Amino acid sequence: MNLESRNLACDDIGRQTLSYGERNDPKTLCAKVDKVTAADLHRVARKMIRGKPSFVAYGDVSELQPYSVIEESFQRVSAYLDSQTHV
Repeated sequence: MNLESRNLACDDIGRQTLSYGERNDPKTLCAKVDKVTAADLHRVARKMIRGKPSFVAYGDVSELQPYSVIEESFQRVSAYLDSQTHV
């Protein structure tokens, strides 16, 4: 977690407190991560892929697909996920 310096530790405390209303020590945070299941990941992936895609392009964008093509890709993946057995 790279909390070796006082500045980084203070930044972590502030970020966690503002984001979550509490601070978790590294052991507690790792335990929460270990609780995440495949079903949790599938549920979040399905939710995210159903939304409208957003993306950022940097550099040469001359060969970037139009937004409609990217959106159709998301819709195809969403339909595929819906057709799969729910975990």
